[in-house]
Amino acid sequence: MSAITVSREQLPAQTIVALRGTIPTYGEEGLLWGRFMPELAAQGIVPAGPGGCFEHDPEY
Repeated sequence: MSAITVSREQLPAQTIVALRGTIPTYGEEGLLWGRFMPELAAQGIVPAGPGGCFEHDPEY
């Protein structure tokens, strides 16, 4: 563990927007983004800062 540096930081409060869904394969992740981004726009939400996804694969 000595090769790993761990740091702790405080971040300002943020609003998080999430979409949960199931896709057949990892390569089809774009299907969820294709639903997510238009919905943000429809609600007048403009993303600011980083975005990403969490994958929950039962194999791992």
